[in-house]
Amino acid sequence: MTPAPLPLDFDLVIVVTAVFVAWACGLLGLFLVLRREALMSDAISHSALPGIVAGYWVTGGSLATLPALVGAALFGLVTVALTALLTRSGRVKADAALGLVFPALFAAGVIAVSLNYSNVHLDLDAVLYGEIAYTPFRTGWLGLPVGWLLIGGMLLVNALFVGLLFKELRLSTFDPCLARTLGFSPALIGGALLTLVALTTVAAFDAVGAVLVVAFMIVPPATALLLTRRLRQALGLTLLAGLSASAVGYALALALDASITGVIAGVLGVQFTLALLVQAVRARRVRGSARLGG
Repeated sequence: MTPAPLPLDFDLVIVVTAVFVAWACGLLGLFLVLRREALMSDAISHSALPGIVAGYWVTGGSLATLPALVGAALFGLVTVALTALLTRSGRVKADAALGLVFPALFAAGVIAVSLNYSNVHLDLDAVLYGEIAYTPFRTGWLGLPVGWLLIGGMLLVNALFVGLLFKELRLSTFDPCLARTLGFSPALIGGALLTLVALTTVAAFDAVGAVLVVAFMIVPPATALLLTRRLRQALGLTLLAGLSASAVGYALALALDASITGVIAGVLGVQFTLALLVQAVRARRVRGSARLGG
C-alpha cells in the first residue's frame, strides 16, 4: 500500500527549502571563506553547464532532471580536480587556476548548446537564477518536495562531515603544517570539502538557482566572521543568518510582490552591512580605549 502524501503548506515548503539550502551551503561556505576559496561555488554553478548538456544528450533529448543533475555534478567535480591540478603545478595560483577552468568549461557548454541544441529550451535561466516558488509543485517520496529530499540529504551529509571532522578541518584550514605533523592530510580534507561543495551546489541550484546558492555559500559566513573569530560561534552565527534571511526575505518578498530569490539575497546583504557597521564601531571603541590607556 502506497503511503499517503503529507499535507504541506505552500509557504512552509518555500521557507524550509531556503533554510535547507542556507544551512547546507553555510556549513561548507564558512571553511571556503576561511580558505579564500569562496568563489568555488560560483565557478561550479557555471562550469556545470556542459554537464547539463551531456545529460540531455545521453538521454536522447529528454529534459529529465536526474541525468542533468548527474552530469552537472560530474563537471563540478571536474572543475575542482582541474583547479587543484593547476594549483599544484606551482605555475598558477589558486584564484588564477579557478579563473582559467570555469570560463573554459562554461564556454564549452555554451558552444555545445549553440551548435547542437539551438532550438531546444534547456531552461538555463532557471538554472542560473532559479525560482524557489516552483519547489512545492515538484514532489517525490511521500509527497515531499524533491528539493527537500535533495537538499535535506546534502545537509545531512555536510553536517556529518563537519561534525565528525571538525578538528581536522580547523587544523588543515589554519595550520596545514601542524595538520601534516599530526598525521592529517590537508590535501585530502580539502579535496573532500570541495567535492561536497560541488555536490551541494548542483543539488541546490536545481531548487533555487545558482545566484542564491552563491549568496548562501559566501555571505552568511562572511557576516559571521565579522562578528566573531571563534570558529564554533561563527558556525552558529552562519546558520542563524541563513535561517533569519530565509524567513524575513520570504515575508518581505510576499509583502513587496517581488522576486523571492532577489529579496532573500538582499536581506543577506543587509545583514552583512549591519555586521560591518558593528565591527567598525567595535574597532573605534578599541582604538579609543587604547589611546586612553596610553
